Amino acid sequence: MFFSSLSYTATTGLSDERAINTKLSQTCASITDRAANTMCNEFISRPRVATMLSTRTPPARMCTQLGDCQLRKEFFAARAHQYVLDHPFNPLLQTGSSSTECQLCQWIFSAYESWLSNGQTEAEIALFLSQLCNFFGSYAPQCNQLVRVYVPKVIQSYVERTPPPLLCSSIGFCQLPVNKLL
Repeated sequence: MFFSSLSYTATTGLSDERAINTKLSQTCASITDRAANTMCNEFISRPRVATMLSTRTPPARMCTQLGDCQLRKEFFAARAHQYVLDHPFNPLLQTGSSSTECQLCQWIFSAYESWLSNGQTEAEIALFLSQLCNFFGSYAPQCNQLVRVYVPKVIQSYVERTPPPLLCSSIGFCQLPVNKLL
């Protein structure tokens, strides 16, 4: 439903299908994430999209009629995969004496911060983070536990602008020196 909503918002006030297609192309071109950009272009290339937008079909109905509602998980999997490619997790290469669990915690929540944009629900945030966990091999169980248990705290920490090292310390995955906690 993400691209249905994005398209609907981007084309508000337009009724001409040619103008709608132009605006949709511009909207997709502005998406810098490669996986999301590709998915956006695939979405707008469908013949029914411009017609639905010209008649102001609501995003939820577009999603249902196009059969895209189940693609949400695939979208977040693609975003997570791209993030992992761009920011590999290499615990043995990390500097400092922090544990692998601490490094994993900070990596996951740094990924969340860099990916976050307005309008995501708690369920979408959890889905993105859980998709990240699929790329961790033997660390996947710890990653999934972090996501399952701490998503509300992560959201709160983002709102309060708590950096990942302090967040991970507050939930017991990292130990920071006392002067860092004050």
